[in-house]
Amino acid sequence: MTKDTIAAISTPTGVGAIGIVRLSGSACRDILKKVWINPNHPVDKFETHRLYYGMLSTPQDGVKQVKQDGVKSIDNVLAVWMQEPRSYTGEDIVEIHCHGGSVATKSILEAVLNSGARPALPGEFTRRAFLNGRLDLAQAEAVAEVINATSERALRLANEQLNGRLSGEINNAQGKLKELIVSIEAAIDFPEEDIEIIKNEQIENGLKNILERLSSLSMTYHEGKMIHDGVRVIIVGKPNVGKSSILNALVGSDRAIVHHSPGTTRDIIEEDVEIDGMKFRLIDTAGIRNSTCEIEQMGIKRARMRLSEADCALVVLDASNFADEEDKAIICETKNLKRIFILNKIDLCPTAETDSIFKSRAETNIKTSAKTGLGLDELKKALSSAAVANSSSVGEGVIITNLRHKQALDEAAGAINNGIAAIAKKESPEFIAVHIKLAMTNLGKITGEVTSEDVLNEIFDKFCIGK
Repeated sequence: MTKDTIAAISTPTGVGAIGIVRLSGSACRDILKKVWINPNHPVDKFETHRLYYGMLSTPQDGVKQVKQDGVKSIDNVLAVWMQEPRSYTGEDIVEIHCHGGSVATKSILEAVLNSGARPALPGEFTRRAFLNGRLDLAQAEAVAEVINATSERALRLANEQLNGRLSGEINNAQGKLKELIVSIEAAIDFPEEDIEIIKNEQIENGLKNILERLSSLSMTYHEGKMIHDGVRVIIVGKPNVGKSSILNALVGSDRAIVHHSPGTTRDIIEEDVEIDGMKFRLIDTAGIRNSTCEIEQMGIKRARMRLSEADCALVVLDASNFADEEDKAIICETKNLKRIFILNKIDLCPTAETDSIFKSRAETNIKTSAKTGLGLDELKKALSSAAVANSSSVGEGVIITNLRHKQALDEAAGAINNGIAAIAKKESPEFIAVHIKLAMTNLGKITGEVTSEDVLNEIFDKFCIGK
């Protein structure tokens, strides 16, 4: 267990009702004694996990627990001591709950630092929780995911990982691999004993079952990344079809300038919106057409560049006009994307139907009026459906959102494939065991059973200070 005691402000900067200064380490109670004033409730008499009211002051001797001349009071506070190991970090923790605002929290932090604590590093509280066995590495990473979640679904996924759902999957796979290793090594070490020798066919079937599950888990990364980062939806179409109006209608505010003059939008405009618990990043682009205007050409070039980064495209068409060559060119440029066709300005032409070139397409076709709001609910439902299309894992299985986890899963799957190949080549059991052990090692990288100081630094340096 780490010997020094760390301290940090654990609430955001700025004005607020409550601010929290947190300490962790064996000396946190002794440090609190030096700044605590309440003779009726001395720190030595604190019961664990119970809040006490008192005053925080500049450091004093802490013996009499009464206010001394020259001692400067800082704030009236509530303090709680959580005795190890029943705390977040697995160490003794003290939390001081003061009035919100940068002055009070910074003054209290300064007081406890002057009393023997040192400033916590980014993520050091969670790092100690990992090192002290309160969380495995996947759960520790989920803490940051919970804090940074930008949508309801991202928060739900992060909480599932924090509660050990991913870790359970990994531990289950490791357990099955370990069973195979034990059987193989028993046959190697005691060839003349009366031990049932596992057959290569059984090993192969076991490895294939594990490989199937790990591969399925790895394949959820793309979906998980969309949930974590948001679905990137690019709005494309020729000028003056209502792309910016669609963006404004979905966002619910006049985010983009709208004018009847073609080519109003010159630069990329991005805005986030949450639909059915999922974050969508809407990307409004310049109208794509042949233009002699140098500035408009730059906007069109940027629009085309962003096509390759999008997860989905809203192809906007004008209800008052049949598709022309510019529309057809845009349709061709977006053919590799998941698309939703929007027949906009339907209020101007209520009887309009999509052109024959769209009727035969499998993509969703929606009639909208960004001006009146007609069709917007249907468009939101289509976006939500597009986000989870071809996915059976939402709400059912584990979804990974972390590239580090995907890489470890893929490396483990590669080792298992090598083990299966070794069986096919009738290699000796020792070689098969090596591949299985490598797979277990790679899975251990996810939960932190196998890790390095550099990996830990890379993970926890991304955390905020105070968590």
